[in-house]
Amino acid sequence: MLHSKGHPGRRGRGLPGQVLIGLLLCGLLTALSPTLQAAGNPEYKIKAALIYKLAKFVSWPDKVFADADQPLRICVLGKNPFGDALQAISSRTVAGRSLAVGDVSGADDLQGCQLVFVADSEERQLGATIAGFGDQPILTVSDIDGFARRGGMVEIGRSGKRLEIRINPDAAQRAGVQIAAPLLGMANLVEDER
Repeated sequence: MLHSKGHPGRRGRGLPGQVLIGLLLCGLLTALSPTLQAAGNPEYKIKAALIYKLAKFVSWPDKVFADADQPLRICVLGKNPFGDALQAISSRTVAGRSLAVGDVSGADDLQGCQLVFVADSEERQLGATIAGFGDQPILTVSDIDGFARRGGMVEIGRSGKRLEIRINPDAAQRAGVQIAAPLLGMANLVEDER
């Protein structure tokens, strides 16, 4: 069962949180719609928009950025499922920083990434992949089932036909990445598997 530490049985955000997520997604998709129309898979268009929105709720340590002009770098580890959808959001800004999007092939390429989407092509070696991040201040995001319980920070999962966000706040804290309370309130909070 997904629950929040200190709140046994909490299943997540409840109706107000679901309405808020729905409104955020509708507004975001409306704003991004012209740019996303040319991108590939519709599900990954939505996930790209979610990643953009997630980044707005995250704070990284100052040491992560060399200067105020350095872009926020979103990287995809593994076989990129997004097509052009992430490129479509690269014209946006987060906290005054432009976005840069790129692919990486392994832990050695993570230098300069602040947010890494772990593609499902990495599922077989997920334990080693998560361990490879160590305590680097990198927000890890994936749609691999159980990603957050296995030590990742944010999982874009499914509940029936709907997408839901699962967050492992302990994993984020270990890496020094701060996730804002409003996002934590909308998500299902999970702990590492023991």
